[in-house]
Amino acid sequence: MGFETGKFVPGVEKDKRCLLCNLVLDNPIKTPCGHLFCSGCILPWVVQHKNCPLCYQTIQTCELENELYLRDFILNSTVRCEFRTQGCTKIVRLLDSELHGKHCEFRPVKCPNLGCDAVLRSRELETHKSTKCPFRDAFICSEGCGLPLLQELQETHDCVTALTSQIAIYENQLNNMEIGLNNMTIQFNKKENCFINQIASLHGELKLQAINFRKKMILCQRMTTDNNFMVSLLVGCC
Repeated sequence: MGFETGKFVPGVEKDKRCLLCNLVLDNPIKTPCGHLFCSGCILPWVVQHKNCPLCYQTIQTCELENELYLRDFILNSTVRCEFRTQGCTKIVRLLDSELHGKHCEFRPVKCPNLGCDAVLRSRELETHKSTKCPFRDAFICSEGCGLPLLQELQETHDCVTALTSQIAIYENQLNNMEIGLNNMTIQFNKKENCFINQIASLHGELKLQAINFRKKMILCQRMTTDNNFMVSLLVGCC
């Protein structure tokens, strides 16, 4: 899959988009018929279908060419920060966007205070953590439940009630995790079957290439033998 088109500043011409996913080319590859695709899009296609998805010309993986100049051009193109919807207005090279994202002051971060689940922008973390977070003065209950507890709630805190509530939260989270795991398993099985088919197809293609190579080698050996025979005849005639 390619890069999101909307992040590039200015926009990207259509000839720099993958003809399969219609996104900006990621590691562009050209087919013998002159069409451009992302490597992650065209390689599985050629392995499975053995043709160009646009014009259906028969091709093999060994005929695909890396477009290094175009790849470098795209990597040096300017893009908006991935956290632009959170307020970041920075424009950086695509090549540097991942590093910028790790340090962007608008990236979402979770408050580290015990018991706080707030997610806020990185630039707001210190102020929230030290002056605004309701859990900044939280401590661990020593009566037996071991849960984070606010100072002002200490007198009304009941360990059994708090634990019951916490167990319900954990059970809900566990249920959501199981649903997510089942969905991931289904997706993984689909991808596994796809990869198995691609590997089988690639194995068949390599086997066919080996057979063709062996035929050419036998033909060359026969031609060499015939040439040697002709040379010996000519030498004998002389």
